[in-house]
Amino acid sequence: MHRSIADRPAMETAMPRIPSLALCGSLVLLGGCATMMSSTVAKNAGAYGAQWFEQAGYPLAGPLQCQVLEATAGTVNCSGTTRSGEAAVMSGDVNAPAGAGNPLLGSVGGREVFRVRAPQ
Repeated sequence: MHRSIADRPAMETAMPRIPSLALCGSLVLLGGCATMMSSTVAKNAGAYGAQWFEQAGYPLAGPLQCQVLEATAGTVNCSGTTRSGEAAVMSGDVNAPAGAGNPLLGSVGGREVFRVRAPQ
């Protein structure tokens, strides 16, 4: 039985680093490499986000759709729908170190349900 959203505290957890392609990690990015890296970051953020929503008690009806807003900084914005039909949103910086001011936040129906910080 699910408690109401108002009864649930926001979940905070450590996030495993989202892997990027080593080929794209050099100082000089080749034309298609930045796009490939953005796609990989978005795909991985969506997969981790789905797990975090599930752990917070809000399983998703399908995959999160994620976009990388700043490929070099790792800022992502993801959206989806819970199995109960509520809007699920996750956004933040996948490269933010622990204690940095921009964690990944997950919300359902406008209420925060998890806050994730990258490990040091």
